[in-house]
Formats: sequence, structure tokens, C-alpha cells
Amino acid sequence: MRDFELILALDELTAEQEDAIYDNSDALIAGHTGSTRLTATAHGADVIDAAKRLLALLASLGVTVRRFCEDFVTRGDIAQRADVSRQAVGLWVRGERLQDHPFPEVYSTAGGGIWIWGEVDRWLRDNVKGYTGDDIELPTRGDYLALNQMLVPSPS
Repeated sequence: MRDFELILALDELTAEQEDAIYDNSDALIAGHTGSTRLTATAHGADVIDAAKRLLALLASLGVTVRRFCEDFVTRGDIAQRADVSRQAVGLWVRGERLQDHPFPEVYSTAGGGIWIWGEVDRWLRDNVKGYTGDDIELPTRGDYLALNQMLVPSPS
């Protein structure tokens, strides 16, 4: 079993639901502009298995899940999380350093570029000497598509 970090948008939680989530999982709950975000560590054979286990727990508590949320990062976020300079990140993004190992595809070019942290973390682990990465598995773009697809009701 591996540990995965998953972020979910939820309907508003009751105090009892919040307490039960904290009692039954390693989690952080935060409010963001009218919605509730749950960042949780989920255990499973793979990200889908881990998500199913987390969703089952939340369903047992009567929690409504809206969607899985991507962990987006900017160049500044990447520099901070990887403990490198913004200039180093810029060189990677532009392909001026580590040319044989292209930086992960930008998710959106808004604000100078936004990436999915799980993809960047894996790239850093594979390509940057001394970078050990997060101690947890993180979803990629394909994972988020599959995770959110799990929430779509099947046609009757």
C-alpha cells in the first residue's frame, strides 16, 4: 500500500463531519470562496484504489464530494517547493537546462504558466540531483481525469 495526497472540493461540512474526518484520516480541511477543500492522505495500491477508499469513508460520513482538485503550481511555487531559484525553474521550463529531459507540459499558460505539482515533483525526482521529492505520491494530469470520471454518475 502506498500513500497518496488527494485534494477534494466538498459541500459544506457539519462540525460532526469535520470531527469524523479528522478522527479517521490524516487530513486538512479549509474553506475557499464558498467551498470546502479537503487535503487528505489516502492509502491504496494505486491512486484509484486510494481514492475509492477515501470516497467510501466520506460517503459513510454523508459527505458530498464535488470533484478532485488539481494541485496547481506556478514557477514561484516550484522554486519554493524544490528549494531552488526562480531562475533555475525558468531554465528548466525554457529547456535551457536539462534539454534531454523536457520539463512537464504546462497545464495553462495563464500568469506565466501553471503546472500540476505531481508531474513536476516526478520530473524533479528523476532529473535534479539532490532533490528527494515529497514523501507521498501525487496525482498527475491523467490521474485527475480518471479520478473525476469516478464521480460522474453512470447513465441509467
